[in-house]
Amino acid sequence: LEKKDEELEVRHDALLGEVKKLTEENKRLSEEKNKLVTRIAELEKHERLVRLETRVGVIEKANVFEKIDPRIDTTTSYVSNLTVSGLEVFGNKGTGNYHPCFLTNRLEGKQYFEVDMVAYSSVQVWVGVAIEALRPNVNCYGSNGALSLDIANTRVYHSNGSTRTIVSLSYAANDRIMVKVDRINHTIEWEFVKPIIQPIVKISIPPDMRDKVLFPVVHIGGSGSDKVRFV
Repeated sequence: LEKKDEELEVRHDALLGEVKKLTEENKRLSEEKNKLVTRIAELEKHERLVRLETRVGVIEKANVFEKIDPRIDTTTSYVSNLTVSGLEVFGNKGTGNYHPCFLTNRLEGKQYFEVDMVAYSSVQVWVGVAIEALRPNVNCYGSNGALSLDIANTRVYHSNGSTRTIVSLSYAANDRIMVKVDRINHTIEWEFVKPIIQPIVKISIPPDMRDKVLFPVVHIGGSGSDKVRFV
């Protein structure tokens, strides 16, 4: 019996040792589990943040207007009636009429261009967009296929030949006007961006112009003394 008791005591001590080891292993596994749960939560949070940042980036990109390369097209018919120097256009040749000065690149997606009013005294400047077919035309600021802002009278010349006078605004030399053209949502917007920042007007592009190729254009009176510069 004494021998049996000794054997049982040894087995008991061995079992207690095993229990202690299992308890310690269970504690270690529990700690590892907690670490894994925390790590999974961190990864899920990071993934949500990445998805959110991606969505925000897509939204921001959808609202971003890219600046068009302001290269003046000197091959059009009537630009020879204006003085072109680099990106500056001067209506000083005394030729009468209003001559269009087109940029070379077409408007696509969401783009904008800017015009500085370098010299503004005879108020013979229209800023806007026009279809490609109007390139060889004079006095086309109000033609079908053109959308133009009459700087002097704050009027919009619409594609259908009508005009719409908006709130009267004052202009001066060194003002900068931005024209934002959204070919996706079919809108065009004019606004001051220097030295003051102020919206001018935003209109819808007419349905009959939406599938046409559009170009930035400034119309300048050839007998005036106005000078603009594409930025």
